[in-house]
Amino acid sequence: MHCYICKALTGIVKRLSVLTFDYEIFFDGQNDLEHLITKTQKLTDIANHQSVPLSFFIDIAYLEALKRCGLHHEFKRIKDQLNWLSTCGHELQFHWHPHWITSTWNEEKKLWIFNKADYSWNGFVENHGMDKMIGALKLCLEIFKTEFDIVPCAFRMGGLAVEEPQHYLKTIENLGFTIETSVFPGFFKECKFFTTDHRKTPNKTHWKIDSQTGCFKEQQQGGILEIPISQAYTKELDFWKKANLSLNYRWLKWSSQEEEGTYAQSPMNLEVKKEILPRTASLDKADRATKMLFRSVTEQIWENGADFVLWLNHPKSLNLYSWSALRDYIDWVKNNSGQFITIETLKNKL
Repeated sequence: MHCYICKALTGIVKRLSVLTFDYEIFFDGQNDLEHLITKTQKLTDIANHQSVPLSFFIDIAYLEALKRCGLHHEFKRIKDQLNWLSTCGHELQFHWHPHWITSTWNEEKKLWIFNKADYSWNGFVENHGMDKMIGALKLCLEIFKTEFDIVPCAFRMGGLAVEEPQHYLKTIENLGFTIETSVFPGFFKECKFFTTDHRKTPNKTHWKIDSQTGCFKEQQQGGILEIPISQAYTKELDFWKKANLSLNYRWLKWSSQEEEGTYAQSPMNLEVKKEILPRTASLDKADRATKMLFRSVTEQIWENGADFVLWLNHPKSLNLYSWSALRDYIDWVKNNSGQFITIETLKNKL
């Protein structure tokens, strides 16, 4: 008998869904905020209309770079939107791309200059040392406090680009974070600048991490709660449909000038050598063919005994079909006795 059926018989079924979004621009050197702000507005209009709270992981080092480089108008536009999100009841948490710390702004060419070797946690520490990393983190936490009056509890590493270094977990715990959510079970990505391997992480919806061990393995008495990005195995036909969709992702993403704006951007090239395609659905790539997959993954996770599913998405990447997919998913969850909550609320329930 499935764990889900056992829970149903005892009356303690929880059907929870957490929609998390990494609030960030594409890192190709341009500073076009229009697609991020416009898409986030449309996203939250849908969520507000259906009374669904969203969890936004804010690329806070980017905001610090805007202030440092004197791009005050851009900073204000983001600040105003984030304050509005918070007022609407959405959650703001901490997202970290360390390459912004050493970024510079070329005013003449109107683009950002990055050192790609600073993209991952390990890469930045190797290049600049832990003191500079900690100092930058503290500065960005101060921006959270002074600009938004928020003390974030959840930490997500940009690009999942962390290779289980001991100093990473110790550092975020010492800074007061109690939730880590950068793990994607089964994920593997090897780039010129870093390698992330989550293939040996626990096959669980959440677990405690002991920062002293310096890894993402389960520890019963750990001080950090790991809430990984949910994943489920899809049928072979659905999986290959998704693989084909990913190959055509660039066309799908920029298929509408009205949706995407004039200046279509692409992710920063990190020279990926090998990547395992996750066997899950994603709102980012939601089209007509994957709407049902998005639901079936959630249903599979619930029926396998999990109380919740946690999705990772990006406003910057939402495409022409994502809006209807989001509406359909919200309706489907609610019609199946589900509930949407934020990641901090989820922590309090675990």
